[in-house]
Amino acid sequence: TKLNPNAIHKWDKNEEAYIFWKKSSSDELQRWPCRVIQFSGERQPLIDTRKIFEKGCAFDRIPLFAKEESLGKGRREKVKRNFPDVGETSFLDQENAPVTAKKKKTKNSIQQKIMAAVKESCSQIVEPRAVRGQEESFSSSPLSPKPCESSDKAEKIKELKDEIKELQEDLKYERRFRIKAERELREWKEIHAVVQELKCTVGEMKVMCTSKKKPDIMHMPSSSEDTAGQNQEPRIAQESGQVSESQCVSQSAPSSVVRALIREWAILRATHTLLCVTDYINLGEGVTIKRSQFERINTQDFKKFTSELLLVTFGRETLATHSLNGRKAPNADTSKEALPANKVSVLIGYIQKRFRVSTSEIKAVIRTKLNNEDKLLKKRNLSE
Repeated sequence: TKLNPNAIHKWDKNEEAYIFWKKSSSDELQRWPCRVIQFSGERQPLIDTRKIFEKGCAFDRIPLFAKEESLGKGRREKVKRNFPDVGETSFLDQENAPVTAKKKKTKNSIQQKIMAAVKESCSQIVEPRAVRGQEESFSSSPLSPKPCESSDKAEKIKELKDEIKELQEDLKYERRFRIKAERELREWKEIHAVVQELKCTVGEMKVMCTSKKKPDIMHMPSSSEDTAGQNQEPRIAQESGQVSESQCVSQSAPSSVVRALIREWAILRATHTLLCVTDYINLGEGVTIKRSQFERINTQDFKKFTSELLLVTFGRETLATHSLNGRKAPNADTSKEALPANKVSVLIGYIQKRFRVSTSEIKAVIRTKLNNEDKLLKKRNLSE
């Protein structure tokens, strides 16, 4: 046990102490008187003192192996002492005992003897024949796993996993393509229905026009009737005059109906064009954008506004494959085609009027947008 250093400094050789020790019959502790004989920081001196006691030596003749001053101060004092032969030390204390040439030889010889005894005992062990037969049959059985077969199985599993990944990617691509095709088919059906309705309305209008023109043809006078009317009497001439007036009235009636139908058709067409025009916003000469797309554009910052406006007007592919002026860049291998000058000038003028920014700043934003789209296109091609 660890003792208090103050108690160690005050230790007296003749002072008595007490120790609690277990009884042989029960686990109860019994108090026994004792005397402190020796303090030591090592194990071997205590073993030597025990041997001296066993031989029958008096307490007063036992030498002290450590001084009172050096104890309990965090350091140990190495004491010179005559060690007995290695044979006298116990087997448990051989690790802490000092190493000598004789000890080394004895230790090596002991280890060699132990190893030889172990080998002899292993060779003398005889296994039962039934177990050996089972092991031989297990090793010779065709169902036993082999290293080559396991490696082949691992390679096959890897190949199957790669095929599964490829099939999953193909399935994703086909799913996207199918969704796109279904959307296009839906739009085509809607357009087809609208076209059929327009054809029906046009056919109905044609039928109405022809039905209104038929009575005019029936009442039209022939050349023979005109010649006969000239040779008849004045009474007949008056009657013929009345007939001609009725014919004129009948001619004027259908023409007014046709004009009314034409006016209605023109009004419908004008309203349709107005609706189409209201769906689009005209930014300038030949530059029109859908109103829904224009409303989604961010109008707070002119840089975001210009980049989104370029995307709406031109698209990503054209921005990635075109430049502002068509000149060759120093880093590029070939020159790109220039964007249409009319559209670019219209957009620059519109942005300049809206945000009151110089053309140089707008062109710088356009160049950065073109470079970014080019980089994105290259990344997409590499991933594919």
